[in-house]
Amino acid sequence: AGISPPRMVEELERDVMDIYSHALRPPRGDWPVVLVLAREPSFRKLGAWPWSRKIHGSMVNLLGNARTVVLDLIFSESRNSEEDRFLAEAVKRHGNCVVGAHLVKEGEEERLVLPYPELAASARHLGITNVVPDLDGLYRFLLPLWGYGKGSLPSISLAAALADSGSSLGVRQDPRGATLLLGERPLPLEPFGGIWVTPWDYEKYPIYEYVEVLEGKIPWSAFDDALVMVGIDVAGAMVQDMVPVPWKTGARTIPGVAFVALGTES
Repeated sequence: AGISPPRMVEELERDVMDIYSHALRPPRGDWPVVLVLAREPSFRKLGAWPWSRKIHGSMVNLLGNARTVVLDLIFSESRNSEEDRFLAEAVKRHGNCVVGAHLVKEGEEERLVLPYPELAASARHLGITNVVPDLDGLYRFLLPLWGYGKGSLPSISLAAALADSGSSLGVRQDPRGATLLLGERPLPLEPFGGIWVTPWDYEKYPIYEYVEVLEGKIPWSAFDDALVMVGIDVAGAMVQDMVPVPWKTGARTIPGVAFVALGTES
C-alpha cells in the first residue's frame, strides 16, 4: 500500500496537503509580479479573438520598463507579414520576453506548436503552456521540464523564472531524488517530476486590464522593474485559459496565467 497507495489514501493525502498549503504564509517574493489580464472590457473594445498581432506588439512596447514580459499566449503559424514583424520586433527590442509554446496530442504522437519563426527567434525563452490535472481534476503541480524529441523544454513558469533571474538551470541527483537548480536556488522534484504549486490568492498581485494598459490609463511606474505576465481571464468558445485549483474547503477557477505566476514563485 505504501508503494502503490489506494485511491482513497491518495485523495486523503491531497485533502491534508490542501489544508496545510492554505495555512502557509504567502512568499515574500524576490521580485514584483504584475498581471495584465484580458477580461470582458478588453474583448468588448478590441473585438473577438484572435486580435491583431500589432495590438500585442503595442502592449510589449508599452511594457518596455518591465524587467521581464511573459506572453502566456500562443502565436502559431504566420498570418500577416506586417503584423508578424511588428510583434517580433517589439519582443526583440524589449530583449527579455518569454513566449508560449504548446504540446498537442495527435493520436499517439505529440506535436509542438511553436510561435511563428520570427517571434520564436526574438524571444529570450520559449515556455510550454501545458498543465496537467491532479487525480481529482484540480491543478496542484507543474511539470518544470517537458520532454520533446531528444531534449526538453521548460514550462512557461520555469522559463519566466529563468528569464527574470538571469540564472542558469542545472540538475542535482542525490539519494532523495532529483533537484532542479535555478542558479543556487534548489527546486526539489517529486518522483513524478513535478513541483507542487501552492494556491495562494493570485489577487495579491497587482492586476490591470489589458485594454486600459493599451490606452495608457495605467502609469508606466506600475511596471517598473517588474515581472509582467500577460494572459486571458475569460471563458468562451474561441478562447479559454482557466484552471480549477483547490481553494479552502472546495475549489475555485483562476486564469491560467495566474497559475503560471504562482508556479513561478513555487
